[in-house]
Amino acid sequence: MPEVRNGEKTPEPVTGYAYTGAEPDGGTLIAAADMSRDSLINGIIRSRYSQTEEDAIKTHQIEVLKDGGIAKAADYEVEWEAFSAFRTAAIATVDRWLE
Repeated sequence: MPEVRNGEKTPEPVTGYAYTGAEPDGGTLIAAADMSRDSLINGIIRSRYSQTEEDAIKTHQIEVLKDGGIAKAADYEVEWEAFSAFRTAAIATVDRWLE
């Protein structure tokens, strides 16, 4: 909201942005081999999941698909949904960047 100083309003408010990344300025660095869609998507995914973690999540999902009655099926489904949602968001973000 505009402030009032000496009886006069300051300029109208403007839209601001807050950065919440790990860098000192709040930004986020994405490790990507190049500016291609696939490389950028992979870089975003790697910011949260290592390749080993992704492989484990996919392996767990295969196990659930083969035998839904395994003891950790519910945990694996939650794990898959979280990964899948993050991946979908990464794809949407990169597609917006490359429009």
